[in-house]
Amino acid sequence: MNVQEQLFVFLTIACQSQTNHEAQDIWQHSGETISRRFGDVLDAICTLHDDFIKPPNYERVHNFLRQNRQRYGTWFDDCVGAINGTHIPCTPIGVPNPMAYRNRKGVNSQNILAVCSFDIKITYMLSGWEGSAHNARVLTETHSNPRFKFPRPPPGKYYLVDAAYANSDCFLTPYRGETYHLPDCRRRSSGFQGGRDIFNYKHSSLRNCIERTFGVWKARFPIIRSPNNTYPMDTQEKIHVAYAILHNFIHMFNEGDPLLNQYYCDGVPVSEIDPNNDDEFDDDDTDSNVPERPVVTGGSVSHTEMRRFRDRLANEMWVEYQGSRGRQV
Repeated sequence: MNVQEQLFVFLTIACQSQTNHEAQDIWQHSGETISRRFGDVLDAICTLHDDFIKPPNYERVHNFLRQNRQRYGTWFDDCVGAINGTHIPCTPIGVPNPMAYRNRKGVNSQNILAVCSFDIKITYMLSGWEGSAHNARVLTETHSNPRFKFPRPPPGKYYLVDAAYANSDCFLTPYRGETYHLPDCRRRSSGFQGGRDIFNYKHSSLRNCIERTFGVWKARFPIIRSPNNTYPMDTQEKIHVAYAILHNFIHMFNEGDPLLNQYYCDGVPVSEIDPNNDDEFDDDDTDSNVPERPVVTGGSVSHTEMRRFRDRLANEMWVEYQGSRGRQV
């Protein structure tokens, strides 16, 4: 195979979730050749990691926030992205403890941690965690272990995370015990009931970018959700990173891409953008009724500081909201 044909084989398998046998029929090569060339292209793409998966620019306010002052004001100007985990089906072959990959749904999966910007670009991805690992544990260990190269922002900057994580260090969570998820907020007939209520709505709306990033990533590469080939675990781990690189490549060079445009809808849940792409595996412990607890992260307890910061934002949002209602009257 020449290089172009190898790339076409790789992309066809990825975008159509083809089996090795299907690829053999289409490309008229042996199964061994298809498998070997798939691995060659996969390794080549992964060498581009540092060129296409980069931390955000911490020194400037993201253009998305500048363009949406009416909804988000200046409250999130120090926010540099959103974080979440997503479960990807896997086949735990050749690992010491295959049962560790069994998630809460009883399905073998990897728990993929990702960071994204507000324009649904992936700025960090770590694959390989077992499906039984809780999102909070994955982030805590990734953040505290230098070998994972987590993009820790400078002091004063932070990421948005959901209620499964701790409101500490550089991670800002919503209030527990309040309405949070966008569909729940929209079902209410009355307006906001207080600062916590409006903060959770704006937090959920802005953090929704990570759900839409996962959504477009999985929609473009169906092999992520429905793997049809049996690869070693190290290959399965690299596949997800390679598709993140390709996602960013398309984001950077294919202006007007219809799939990106479909998912580039501020504050719209994936279930409304594409009901067939709603992820049934991602139901980690995000119960808003579970009380918050101070958590030690990175060797320091900063829960109180982040709680005060969150309270200040909520109070400012509530004052602005009451003022806007008064002007309408």
